[in-house]
Amino acid sequence: MYKFVDQIYLNEEKCVGCNKCLTNCPVPGANIAYLVDGNIKIKVNPEKCIHCGECIKVCDHDARYYKDDTERFFKDLQSGKKLSVVAAPAIRVQFRKYKKLLGYLKSLGVNFIYDVSFGADISIWAYLRTIKKYNCNSIITQPCPPIVNYIEKYQPELLDKLAPIQSAMMCMAIYMKKYAHIKDDIAFLSPCIAKADEIHDENTHGNVKYNITFNKLSEYLASNNIDISQFEESSFDDMGCSLGFLFSRPGGFKENIGYYIKDAWIKEINGTEYAYDYLRGYSNNLKQDKEVPLIVDILNCSNGCNFGTGTCSKCVSAERIDQVDSEFNKLKSAKKKDKGGKLFRKKVDWLHGYFDKNLKLEDFMRLYNRNVVVNNIVEPTEEQYDEIFTKLNKHTEESRNINCLACGYGSCKTMALAIFNDLNVPSNCIDYNKKEVINEHYISEARNEFFTNISHELRTPLNVIYSVLQLESTYKDTLVIDDIMKYNDIIKQNCLRLIRLVNNIIDVSRIEAGFFRPLFKMENIVSEVENIVLSIKTYVDNKKMNLIFDTQKEEIYLSCDTHLIERIMLNLLSNAVKYGREKGTIKVNIYSKDSKSVTISVKDDGVGIPEEMHEKIFERFQKVDTSLSRKNEGSGIGLSLVKSLVELQGGTITCKSVLKQGSEFLVTFPIEHQDHKLSENMESHILYKKDSTENVDIEFSDIYF
Repeated sequence: MYKFVDQIYLNEEKCVGCNKCLTNCPVPGANIAYLVDGNIKIKVNPEKCIHCGECIKVCDHDARYYKDDTERFFKDLQSGKKLSVVAAPAIRVQFRKYKKLLGYLKSLGVNFIYDVSFGADISIWAYLRTIKKYNCNSIITQPCPPIVNYIEKYQPELLDKLAPIQSAMMCMAIYMKKYAHIKDDIAFLSPCIAKADEIHDENTHGNVKYNITFNKLSEYLASNNIDISQFEESSFDDMGCSLGFLFSRPGGFKENIGYYIKDAWIKEINGTEYAYDYLRGYSNNLKQDKEVPLIVDILNCSNGCNFGTGTCSKCVSAERIDQVDSEFNKLKSAKKKDKGGKLFRKKVDWLHGYFDKNLKLEDFMRLYNRNVVVNNIVEPTEEQYDEIFTKLNKHTEESRNINCLACGYGSCKTMALAIFNDLNVPSNCIDYNKKEVINEHYISEARNEFFTNISHELRTPLNVIYSVLQLESTYKDTLVIDDIMKYNDIIKQNCLRLIRLVNNIIDVSRIEAGFFRPLFKMENIVSEVENIVLSIKTYVDNKKMNLIFDTQKEEIYLSCDTHLIERIMLNLLSNAVKYGREKGTIKVNIYSKDSKSVTISVKDDGVGIPEEMHEKIFERFQKVDTSLSRKNEGSGIGLSLVKSLVELQGGTITCKSVLKQGSEFLVTFPIEHQDHKLSENMESHILYKKDSTENVDIEFSDIYF
């Protein structure tokens, strides 16, 4: 059973959410953005990660780090455990005095140290014999674990093209175990973080037990004040390599194979920015029966293993890269120099003859995991994309194609895809944040205006009540019963205004907090609305208006909360009376265009609403033009509350209006049974009376005649 090996980690405190890791990662979904106290953090998704190390390389904040086996290796060595070592060819680059390092390890008790360059020679021999034996028409090299991880997880259709041969490291370890009869546990001095995946893979049979990266090894030496220059030099214990040492530089495999197969089509691909795109293209070419290279020499790191993910990334520079290439070229020339290369050729032929005579090809073959394909990214439907874009405040095609790269993806659609798959969050979109800032500013201004207005709405009825009480107190000895009744009516109306205002404020807060739930019952919506319309006749008559109620059917049953229906209708009707013309007409109509929904229309021929305010009137704290509003009282939360009450019952509300011609509000509910139960600790209405007459008086309390 394949096990995902955690190697790359996040230091959450250091992560600033800059998204560089997202931008540079070659694998969708290997990074997950999330929020901590409002701050973006990005963690590794170990299931999808291929351990390419790109995120560690690009992180300027050292928020990403990895772990290897360095500490464990030295502890085991100190405890007396028998250990031997294989060293990658890149040791020549990472440690100028690498022979001193070998001497230091020998002084600690390491028994044998072999050069993986010799394992590379074995690997090349195995490739040549495999290509010939199985008549391979195309083969992908596999010394690079991130490449293997990627193919196993994301492109399993290429597994049959992935070389069935162990890496140079494993070839060396197998040789030591099976042919040199070394029984020690073997540690690998490594330039690569992902070699741990290969080491722990069941298909490599535990031949190597430790992955000791050069970077962590250097840190260990420094932290323990170990100066390797103080130790005697030591050489490798193997018989010496041919061109295997070139494996660690870009094209090193190509140089080796090219020595044996002249004019072979060998494609060299290096670097995360090219390698994985190439593999996708290579796969497509295979599907279309197009020609492909005999050998794809592919590495995750652009500068090869000499500057791999487990090396000192800060040491990479153009000058250093050229210097290393020059040194390797000199080593290559030195090996091929004697007598026009004849002796070298003879040595190579002898080495391959030795391998043919003494090694079994099947010992160096390997299998791959065919059961580790990760759950792929789920593609949303167009409707789901629309929902996500709406959450991101992206309502136009232009806003959905800003593609600014700030989120890390370079594509708004990819960001929406990531959000859908729980790999990212809306607040990681800079365009979303800009709009949120604007909205917050807008809401803040509206809130300030609202509180100013609320102060007025509260103060006015209180002042009226207080003034009337003062008046009654002053003239208490001369007041007649008619005056007292008149003053009491004024006090009552203003008390009702206060009740209405408090009701609305409390209800809005409870809806926002999620403590406001409808109590659904099957009701005849026609009779309910008709009764509500008839209950306001006195107010309509006082303004000398006409009130018309019409319905398509006498009975239309739907699941609703009658208390909330009353709130909705009384608010809409009070607005129609408030803003309607004197001697004008209010029409209430109920109709159903199909069997799935019913619509209630409340229409007046009053002052109307400007077109630009049609949507805004349903927003919190919004009032139509102040000069209009101030002809009548109002807090600016009524229609917002109505919209919430409609939506709580699964409905919608829209407005049609022409300035100075009137308005029509359309409330549509679904005709279906909604099996909702009211929670025991929740109420469906607040401070609303069972007496409909009093409810009408409360809702119409800010209308004066």
